[in-house]
Amino acid sequence: MSAFKIVATPVTFGKVNQEPYDLLIEAGCEVVVNELGRPYTEQELIEITKDCDAIIVGNDKINRNVIEHLNKTRIIAKHGVGIEMIDIDAADEKGIFVTNVPGSNSNEVADLVFAFIGNLARHINAGNAEVREGIWNKRRGISLYKKTIGIIGTGNIGRLVAKRALGYDMRILGYDLYPNQDAIDMGVEYVDLETIYREADFITLHLPSTPETDRILNAEAFSKMKPSVLIVNSAREGLVDLDDLNEALTTHQIGGFATDAYSTEPAQYKPYFDHTNVLLTPHIGATTLDANLNMGLGAIESVLAIKEGKIPPKHYIRNKKRLNSTS
Repeated sequence: MSAFKIVATPVTFGKVNQEPYDLLIEAGCEVVVNELGRPYTEQELIEITKDCDAIIVGNDKINRNVIEHLNKTRIIAKHGVGIEMIDIDAADEKGIFVTNVPGSNSNEVADLVFAFIGNLARHINAGNAEVREGIWNKRRGISLYKKTIGIIGTGNIGRLVAKRALGYDMRILGYDLYPNQDAIDMGVEYVDLETIYREADFITLHLPSTPETDRILNAEAFSKMKPSVLIVNSAREGLVDLDDLNEALTTHQIGGFATDAYSTEPAQYKPYFDHTNVLLTPHIGATTLDANLNMGLGAIESVLAIKEGKIPPKHYIRNKKRLNSTS
């Protein structure tokens, strides 16, 4: 009987933290790791996954074409949270479980939001560059203390951002279609988007990508904001109209922007990249040793459950169909 074969596409799997990889080997699995240092292309995925029992997926696109070429795959386990790159419908039609690891990197993303806010507010990147060039330019920043933050999307990450904002004694405005009682108990004041646009000193986005949230920040939204507002998008690139963003930065309609979210990786150049009050990071929200271990252990927990003919303990399972098909 051949070994249970797993293809792990994340470039960090088995490298940043060895434990998840070692546990799979101890369980008698054959594990193929990504040696390319980048996400696989569609054709590479088709070739490498066609005869595997399980896929642990990073930022690779597992589209319908890839899934249709899978001959024996029982589970696609996300190494993290976001599943937008996986065609859930196509997997569902083939009876393939799709799971993720909720909360595995939420604290890290919330930390990054405040790193962005602090950096933009105090011009840290600019000051660092100028001191190295012999320029002594004390740029005037703004305090975070007692300012107003607008959190658009108060799911797990949004609430963790709110928790950090409490440490700065901020007024916390929240927007969500489904207000959360934990957030309310924490002190989040639910308001409409107009109020956030009008009153927030900092705005941070934590929404999924849906037709309703597409380009939720656009020219009309920017026109209602304070000219000093600092905006952070650590969620999805499509939440922001990038042409309108560039115009708002060019005309000083907003004070600054930071993002860790891109529709393609590596990110393709956009005109707004050129503004000095823009911070760009290469999708590092989950890139800590701690989060990497959490994501790896969560993903293999689901994979090993399938190997043993059990229901995976993690999410996201669209439908728990035909467990006997996994045996």
